[in-house]
Amino acid sequence: MRNMASRITGITLIGMAILGVLFSIAAIILTNRFLDEARSAIIATGDLTERALLNTAKGLYTARASLEEAQTTLSAIHQTLDGVTATVEGFSPALEAFHTLLGESLPAAIRTTQVTLQAAQTAAQTLDIFLYGLSQVPILSNFVKPPEVALHTAIGEVNSSLDNIPAALQDAQQGVQTASSENAKMESGLETISGQMSGIEEVVLEMKNVVDEYLLLVEDLQMKLLNFEKRLLTWVTIFRVLMTFILAWLALAQISLFLQGWDLLVHGFPGRGTMPETEGIQKR
Repeated sequence: MRNMASRITGITLIGMAILGVLFSIAAIILTNRFLDEARSAIIATGDLTERALLNTAKGLYTARASLEEAQTTLSAIHQTLDGVTATVEGFSPALEAFHTLLGESLPAAIRTTQVTLQAAQTAAQTLDIFLYGLSQVPILSNFVKPPEVALHTAIGEVNSSLDNIPAALQDAQQGVQTASSENAKMESGLETISGQMSGIEEVVLEMKNVVDEYLLLVEDLQMKLLNFEKRLLTWVTIFRVLMTFILAWLALAQISLFLQGWDLLVHGFPGRGTMPETEGIQKR
């Protein structure tokens, strides 16, 4: 009976040792496979995010170029209006040319500016949507803070503010037609338009500053994401080494359990002398 119990115990310990070794090996394989997939996913996500940020930067540069072009056009219109306003009085021969300028050249320039601003607004809207989406990602929410006023909304307001200029120019043109009697009214209208143009130039300049802040934000985000990806990959490597060491140690620990079971299977439980039945047989 004692020998049977030792054999059963020995076989059980050997089986547990073998299962422990197999479990450790399987765990090492599965852990490394999982960490390989995690590493690949981290790298793929980092590449995708980097491409998205590069496209965002390209869009911001496009918007900035459009705003610079709009600012240049607005500045030229503003200078023209200031020069005409300063010289209109006492220059009757120039009134005819000014009539053409108000009726054709300046409205065309304003339409061109509005088209440019519409293109910038479309690009800015895409960027605002993308940056808002980035701000909703838990990992990126600490890095991305959308402004209170969306960039495309501000550009749209600038574009809308130009809608009243052609009507003001038309009023000024009508004033030119009655130059002598309406000279004072025309000067007042031109001064109003000049003031409006100056305000619009300031708004466009502020929008350029906003775009520059977006560019700095994107560049900073690129650096932070790159560093975060490197740290994450480093932690994955450390976790891989640590888990492999622990599981390998666990597998080696099963050797003592296997040897103990083998000893019980071969020699049985340790005891003092022989069994009673054996002693009786020896006495006979």
